[in-house]
Amino acid sequence: MADADPAGVGAAVTAARAAFDEGPWPKMSGRERARILHKAAGLVRARAEEIVRLQSLDVGKPASLCLPADVLTTAGQYEYYPALAQPVDGATRQIPVNAHACTRREPPGVQRSPCLPARGRTQDPDLNRQRRDWYRAEAHA
Repeated sequence: MADADPAGVGAAVTAARAAFDEGPWPKMSGRERARILHKAAGLVRARAEEIVRLQSLDVGKPASLCLPADVLTTAGQYEYYPALAQPVDGATRQIPVNAHACTRREPPGVQRSPCLPARGRTQDPDLNRQRRDWYRAEAHA
């Protein structure tokens, strides 16, 4: 949201809160959320070249840095966190030390993946078109 003004940030937070409160995500089991996160990781890996190109154009970072620092790291996070999503039910569990371990569901708030292009418009009409096409394609994936 680098290009957003305070009103844009407020609108994003309001939309995220409504999506969380009223959308399907909080009603899904951890296993279902994990399946979706794994699919997201696969999409990021499958479209890594395209995301690297857009990220490089968007922030001016060399593509050679975008792949390992942004794209592969993001895919790795989408692969790591599904394991954590599955037991998020408030249950206690056994751990190998003398301690009590439990999970509490505390949504972290609004977040944005660092490797996905911001939706704000730029001075470059070609980049704006590429972003628009990328988001439309993702909406139908």
